Amino acid sequence: MTRRTRQIALLRGINVGKNKRISMADLRALLTDEGFTDVVTLLQSGNVAFDGPASASANERSIEQAIEQRYGFDVGVIVRTAAQVATTIKKNPIPEGVDDPSKFVVVFLPRKIDAADLASVITDDVAPEQFAVAASGLELYLYAPGGLNDSTLHARLAKQDTTVRAGTARNWNTVNKLLDLAGDK
Repeated sequence: MTRRTRQIALLRGINVGKNKRISMADLRALLTDEGFTDVVTLLQSGNVAFDGPASASANERSIEQAIEQRYGFDVGVIVRTAAQVATTIKKNPIPEGVDDPSKFVVVFLPRKIDAADLASVITDDVAPEQFAVAASGLELYLYAPGGLNDSTLHARLAKQDTTVRAGTARNWNTVNKLLDLAGDK
């Protein structure tokens, strides 16, 4: 029997405006049809906890293909184990962001990024905004006290780096709720 682990899928860019609409009930049914179990969702932005085979990359492809087949559009999917999300929370390098969680986000990346590559994007002082790359290279923490919509740092990072653009961001409250939803805290 295949070992199953508790995982979290983060869908990129669904239910934003009128494009790429998927109800969470339909998303739960889709994942169940694909063989995932104990499927639960959070909010309307494509946050799903489930039990599935241990290979996150295979699960990403499976979910992406199922969405393409059923809905006819591409959606990027990033899967992390509940344990990985717990580590993301535990190893937070910007503790002051916790006090302003709606302006503190984690960008979950589809592939590793090198912090040195991003340093070239920041050519002047962007204080009080801050960013840090997780030791794994798979998450980027961004704190924008003035809000993400007005963030110089967010705009520069998203414009300059394709790995960041391919990622999907969740605010600190949502990251913590996802771990609660996954039942691994």
